[in-house]
Amino acid sequence: MDNLFIKSEIWQLTIHGAYQRVKIFKDEHSAGVIKVFEDALRLEVLSLAEDQYKVTVSSEDHLENIQLLASYFQESEMLHEKVPAFAFAQKFLNLFLKNLWCLGEIAEPPHFPIDRSLQRFLGIASQDILSWTQIDTPEKYMYIINRAKAMKGETTLADFELRLYNEKRLVA
Repeated sequence: MDNLFIKSEIWQLTIHGAYQRVKIFKDEHSAGVIKVFEDALRLEVLSLAEDQYKVTVSSEDHLENIQLLASYFQESEMLHEKVPAFAFAQKFLNLFLKNLWCLGEIAEPPHFPIDRSLQRFLGIASQDILSWTQIDTPEKYMYIINRAKAMKGETTLADFELRLYNEKRLVA
């Protein structure tokens, strides 16, 4: 099997999942500039995954990696003002790692991509459910992660979320 092809497909799935329903980039950036940014981002995220996530990463180290990626986004000045860097970083990194983990390319990630339906399952009141663009601080992010930790039972966070995701897909 061609590993490069599979990783390229995973990258496209991550891009699609992270970009859906939200204008990610500022209007002044051309498609060419965005492509250069995405290519550099791909190298950055793939390097991070291969350097650190081949073994188990702690929740604290993972949060630091999200913040590192958020800094990368802030410094690039590419993101639309309605897309907070932390929000995009947590969604993007968690989605990419989930895909690699499901393929057996990395160890199980400590967290997972957060969406509204997961927050509903966690018992977060409707008025308190956040869109991913509102999860713009480590505190908001860890609140949801900690709610999941309290409910996951004997399983890991990643397995817990994957089971819920698959159940949601079977019903939909």
